[in-house]
Amino acid sequence: MRTSLLLILGIALLAGCSTAAPSAPRPPASAGATAVTTQAHLPNVDWLAYHDPTVGFSIQHPLTWLQSQGQGYPVVFTLQAAPGTTLVNKTMEINVTPDAKICNEGTYLSDTGSTSPQQVRLNGINFLKETGSGIGAGNIYDWTGYSVLKDTTCITITFVLHSANAGVYSTEPAAFDKAAESQIFDQLLNTFRFDP
Repeated sequence: MRTSLLLILGIALLAGCSTAAPSAPRPPASAGATAVTTQAHLPNVDWLAYHDPTVGFSIQHPLTWLQSQGQGYPVVFTLQAAPGTTLVNKTMEINVTPDAKICNEGTYLSDTGSTSPQQVRLNGINFLKETGSGIGAGNIYDWTGYSVLKDTTCITITFVLHSANAGVYSTEPAAFDKAAESQIFDQLLNTFRFDP
């Protein structure tokens, strides 16, 4: 009995004397925050990083973006849209083309053509930015592709807003806000890094 009492007292004392340091409070997330270009490897510490060891680059994505389970390229991350609008989902598609003769968006470009390709510089990296839109069987695909050449390998990151034509619904939902839904794409691309 005495041994049991001593054991219980010892456990109670240990439980009350934790040596772990308290964790620092996290700053509140700001819904209207703008992505800032930074040289830190993980600018968004609460995001996950996709790393491509073959080519040597990484890009981050929020925890809610799920990676498809397919093998090889393209690597696809998807976020299901909130119900109530015509937006079905958003995707980030990463494609890699070794020994590329040209470096541009090749998946959607072949179907829709590109509008106003331009050179943009993000995090010290020059990308070819292309945009377009395609329609198929009641679906609309608005896309923006960013392509960069590393040695002879073309890396293309394409962001897609997949929506449904409002006419396919018996009760037409509200149109989605394309500009608001696209803001996350700049934040994602601002985390792109080549390996040191």
